[in-house]
Amino acid sequence: MNCSRKYLRACIAILLTSSISSCGGKSSAQQRPIAATSQQTPPIASQSEAQLIIQTGHPGGVSSVAFSPDGKFIASGGGEKTVKLWDTATGMELRSFEGHTGPVYAVAFSPDGKTIASGSNDGSVKVWDVTTGEELRSLECNALGVASVAFSPDGKVIATGGHESDERHAIKFWNAGTGEQLHSVDGRLRDVTSVAFSPDGKTLVSAESEKTIKLWEVKTGKPVRSLEGRASGIDTVTFSPDGKMIAGGSGVHAIELWDAASGKELRAFESKEEGEGRCDAEYGTPTFLALAFSPDSKTLVSGACDYTIRVWDARTGKQRRLLLGHTWGVVSLKFSPDGRMIASGSLDRNIKLWDAETGKELRSLKANTAEINSLAISPDGRVIARGSTDGTIKLWDTSTQNQLNALQGHIYRIATLSFSPSGRVLASASADNTIKLWDTRTGKLIRLMRAAPIEGASESSPRLTSIAFSPNGRLIASAGTNWTITLWNAVTGKELRTLGSDRAGVESVLFSPDGTMVAGGCGDISVKLWSVATGRHLRTLERGGSGPLAFSADGRVIASTNENFGVTVWNAKSGKLLRTFTGHEDVIESIAVSANGKLVASGSDDQSVKLWDVASGKEVHSFESHTAAVNAVVFTRDGKMVVSGSNDGTMKLWRVDRDEPVATLIPMSKTDWVVVTPEDRFDASPGAQKLMHYVSAPGNEVIPLDQYKSQYYEPGLLQRLLWSRTYMR
Repeated sequence: MNCSRKYLRACIAILLTSSISSCGGKSSAQQRPIAATSQQTPPIASQSEAQLIIQTGHPGGVSSVAFSPDGKFIASGGGEKTVKLWDTATGMELRSFEGHTGPVYAVAFSPDGKTIASGSNDGSVKVWDVTTGEELRSLECNALGVASVAFSPDGKVIATGGHESDERHAIKFWNAGTGEQLHSVDGRLRDVTSVAFSPDGKTLVSAESEKTIKLWEVKTGKPVRSLEGRASGIDTVTFSPDGKMIAGGSGVHAIELWDAASGKELRAFESKEEGEGRCDAEYGTPTFLALAFSPDSKTLVSGACDYTIRVWDARTGKQRRLLLGHTWGVVSLKFSPDGRMIASGSLDRNIKLWDAETGKELRSLKANTAEINSLAISPDGRVIARGSTDGTIKLWDTSTQNQLNALQGHIYRIATLSFSPSGRVLASASADNTIKLWDTRTGKLIRLMRAAPIEGASESSPRLTSIAFSPNGRLIASAGTNWTITLWNAVTGKELRTLGSDRAGVESVLFSPDGTMVAGGCGDISVKLWSVATGRHLRTLERGGSGPLAFSADGRVIASTNENFGVTVWNAKSGKLLRTFTGHEDVIESIAVSANGKLVASGSDDQSVKLWDVASGKEVHSFESHTAAVNAVVFTRDGKMVVSGSNDGTMKLWRVDRDEPVATLIPMSKTDWVVVTPEDRFDASPGAQKLMHYVSAPGNEVIPLDQYKSQYYEPGLLQRLLWSRTYMR
């Protein structure tokens, strides 16, 4: 899969009118029973006995799948930067391997089944111990991302292909045992999308979205042969298990076969049927995403951006059957070692297992969480809303720990959320270019407003990026659709006024707490302020940016992201620059200012949340427990807590005086949820408990949740964390 392809991107929202206490946990593989139900009860077992597993799946989409050599396990890589291990027979998630800092595009088992190699957009390949989950070594491979990983048949060599500024090092060979680089291929390559070993291990075949595929001698890295294809861009290649054929995929289900010995083209075939997916609009190129031979070399399966899997007779090129069930592009396919099953991975966040003979779907290993794009807390602090990449919004009552409503109706991801001052109305803005107003008590849609698109924007381009309610609830401001700010009547939905010009490039918007000004984050690296009453431009704050904005509750301080992965803070009334904070290593997606204006929180694509002191300019804390980009941060009303939402599908609660999260909140499918502390105390809905179990460590033996439930299950845990003074010490 091409590393440059962007993934198409919660809610047990649970939080906060009060402080909380100590704890946090990893989203999928929480370290198991080492702490007790209460602070006075001793641990019941050592940490090495078991790990608590909460079956979250891949909220960022599935990019790669692989069967273990004995077929008992499936490994998968996801857009949220993790590798998962699954039990093939039961579909239970066994482990989550965390350590990559970019989406994982490729996974492969070693021939002995003891290790897994994973390639990531972060440029590294990591080798993991299947039994313990330990990272054994990390190979720094391709500066611009690793797209494909393969073990040699004897398990001694790992081949990696990816994106490299140095054209002679896009394919590299590594000693699988030591991690030492052996050599790279002697050829001018840049964007290698696929590599595969021949069954005898002597030859490597590669594709780079060009018309030709190349064969290399593994021992030396020297070129052996180039095979000319009919298509303009071959995106994925593989050897047949008998070593006699090489298959290449291009376009949408277009396949070419060559004789491996002579290089002669044997046949070419493609499907004339169209699937449901809009390949060009959603993916661009390449569109051919997956290709695999059956163990007997008689059958080929292909997957593409049209959501379909097609099964072919490799000898005749005849399509045998069409497998339907995925709702997004199919990016990875593998046959089980015995040839009886096909595993498919898709950007719809699901892994599906199919009967290879009948085409019947046997099992779906689903993601039970979704990436969190936006958070909002009601003015009274009792309701939290979260918006996700799947276009859904969930509301949660923190005082009762009940989900109030699941709001559905947007087509694309939720860009931002805003409560009305009364808390009775929630406004949502989506990349589908609509603003929707919802009744928070009933969940009913009150009003729909359509924003004007950016001139020349494509149908699938994210356009509406920001909205905000005015403090009196009468106005809504929106930005991002036409590079200006639009003011709307919140009662009638009528468009009232446009502020700024298309040259301003406004992408974020926010009202001042007194409602007299509206601020816009602009593409010219500034923040501009306008009068709400007159529409007059008041002042420009330099050294800002087009990213998120935040006012302090008293309106004295305004903060914005800047072009250096930092935060700039000004006096909102005078425009005086107060502070510039730097420390993040990637784009900042969200910022918040505490009610008293003394602290600034920032969430970044570098997976961290940072807390800054405005007076001293110092970094107070760096919260680093998320495993994917942090898209949303908010302060509690009392300023003692920060809540963060991430692409890893979790929300975390942080005390401003501690480095560890107080708790991890995991939204599951439908109305299910989990709250877990660092000590593995947990509360969960009945449905979520069915997705929880323990796994032996070391080993991959599943232990039922009930074995430890009496010691670690605490009904009402969240309320006690939020309201009990005992837990707040």
